[in-house]
Amino acid sequence: MNIRIRLISLMVIPVAGICATSQTFSTSQIDNKTPNPMVISNRSSNALPLRITTGPSMTRALEIGQSGNTWLLGPLGIGNGVGTAPFEAVRIGSLAASGGRGLTITLDATSTATGLLVRDVGNSGSNDAGIVISSQSNGMGTGLRIGGPTGTGRPTLGTGIDVTGGTGIRYNALTAGNGVAIDIGGSTPPRRGMEITASGSQHIGLVARANTTGMGIIGVSQSSSYETLPFSERTGVRGHAATNSGIGADTIIGVMGTTQRGGSGSTQIVSIGVVGNAETLASGNAGTTLGIYGTATSAAAGVAVAIGGGFRTDTGQIALLTIGGDVILGGERPRLPPIFQMSTFREMPTRNRTYVHHLLSSGMSRFSGVALTPTPNIILPAAIPALVTIGAGSVIRLQADVNGSVVGGIRTDAADRLLTLVVTQGNVTLVSENPNVEAADRLRLKNGVALQLGADDMIQLWYDQEIQRWRCYSF
Repeated sequence: MNIRIRLISLMVIPVAGICATSQTFSTSQIDNKTPNPMVISNRSSNALPLRITTGPSMTRALEIGQSGNTWLLGPLGIGNGVGTAPFEAVRIGSLAASGGRGLTITLDATSTATGLLVRDVGNSGSNDAGIVISSQSNGMGTGLRIGGPTGTGRPTLGTGIDVTGGTGIRYNALTAGNGVAIDIGGSTPPRRGMEITASGSQHIGLVARANTTGMGIIGVSQSSSYETLPFSERTGVRGHAATNSGIGADTIIGVMGTTQRGGSGSTQIVSIGVVGNAETLASGNAGTTLGIYGTATSAAAGVAVAIGGGFRTDTGQIALLTIGGDVILGGERPRLPPIFQMSTFREMPTRNRTYVHHLLSSGMSRFSGVALTPTPNIILPAAIPALVTIGAGSVIRLQADVNGSVVGGIRTDAADRLLTLVVTQGNVTLVSENPNVEAADRLRLKNGVALQLGADDMIQLWYDQEIQRWRCYSF
């Protein structure tokens, strides 16, 4: 229906006396040709609303109350030629191709206001979502952006997304095994990719599950000159670090596990940096199960050292503790436990060397052979009783002066030590209970009689911790 009304003139008719009138105005068009805006005013004394009806049944379509609140019947289409689809309440379209905005909510000068509130989601048991973002083509556009677009300054929000209760974020791929659930960084990586804080009974910061051929978690820290870390199937957690940095005393770490406990503590508390656990439950298994496996290689010249595993604690503590099973620190295959002689473990050593600075055995010790480490010649002075200080080595070479030398005491860094003295040149006299040396460095010889050693003579001395003296073990 085309309604056109032409306003030709305005008539004012004075009426004397009091009367009540009902106004009815019928026309097909209202046309304002003046330079002033058209004003439709409702000045009802009893605050009745302005109501617009439509259709032969006079159905209320629009109503504006005295305070300006508006009631609208039916769906609303905003935009040139935009109409709503079935079951839609509002549709916004015909936006500007460049920089167009469908709905803008400004929260200037507010502190606790909410720009958009979607409430009572699923109140009737429905699976519908509060907000659905879809695309006409795969991989095009951004569904939800918090902050500015790519390449612009992104403002820092107090909280980007706040989720309470239920499932925080659920992502379903278009097809199984495809898509990226969450991609953080892109062309402008952040300082922290993800920071997760959890609390409560049995809380977990992050759980990552993958199928049997996938990888649970992969962490990479590497220089840009390195290629992307290759895929390693059937791996729960993989940490990788690579750098070409030439900085002195530089350190790179693939995976680090640390624990720290403060406060007053308590009894029977266990703190563990890294736990490695492996189980073999398959019947008839002939493989090898390792909780932790460490390897290291070094191709650099100089004094570079490759260490597969290192254990360090405070002095007096335990650096390595094994409970149950055999411990292998090197050896030959025929002398290894039978299970290792038949093992399929490809890294099985056939022979290597074990260095121990100070070995203390609380049980029986068995050796297939003993190699004694000699020291270089210790040149003794003439006549004056000397204090011989010994570091490493078990066979001590003594070179006496041509006129003879005297040993008044021996000092080492370990108790209960067994030493073998060999005279390589001249004559050496061992003095018993020499008062010119400290008591703990003295020798106690039989009947207090000094011993004379000639060239190529050998004597074994044992340090008796009980009396803090060196005794003659054999001569």
